[in-house]
Amino acid sequence: MDLIISSGYPSPYGNISEELKAAQANPSDWYPMTVDFRATAVHSGGGDEAVSFEQLLSVIEKKKPGSITELGLVGHASPAVFSLAGHKVTGNIHFDPKGIIHPDSIQDNLPKIKALRDRFKTDDKDNPPSITLFACDAGAGDKLLDAISSAFQVTARGFKNEIWWCFMVPKGGPVRGRTWYDSGGMGIHPQCESDTFSPDIRTWKPDKQKQPTP
Repeated sequence: MDLIISSGYPSPYGNISEELKAAQANPSDWYPMTVDFRATAVHSGGGDEAVSFEQLLSVIEKKKPGSITELGLVGHASPAVFSLAGHKVTGNIHFDPKGIIHPDSIQDNLPKIKALRDRFKTDDKDNPPSITLFACDAGAGDKLLDAISSAFQVTARGFKNEIWWCFMVPKGGPVRGRTWYDSGGMGIHPQCESDTFSPDIRTWKPDKQKQPTP
């Protein structure tokens, strides 16, 4: 799987100690940033980076025709939007317009997207090309996956519930990038030390998908 991580999420913390203190004081108000997505990519086969929808399309454009079977995008999302950039606010993430992937921004970039369809491998009927959104709630709605699938002419996949990232600082230094998918929608963050978390985000299987329509 080819991965592209969201590189437009700067850390709001001045140092590791400040981040750990904040995370321990209010775990629900800690969110993964680009530094965490990079750590995820390191343990998930590596990946490219993009800070905007325009840059994402440029990364895909540089791929050889027919070279992409599976493309995974790692970042933050809602049922209606996936975004490659933004910043943390109290209790939430604010998306930067330049990074937003939404039915409207997809439509605005449709001519560019059509020119990139040949980057996806289409001659394997048993393994059709796909784009998977590794982000919270990206599979909870229909319109986003429908728009991606129709524009790129691939299977679009997403997750209905939260993907939890883990951040901890044992004696050896900070550990980032491990993830767990809350497939049951329980809303409870397991202990970071738990084997529930996987260093490879490709472990988790999407529970929502949309097939392309001509």
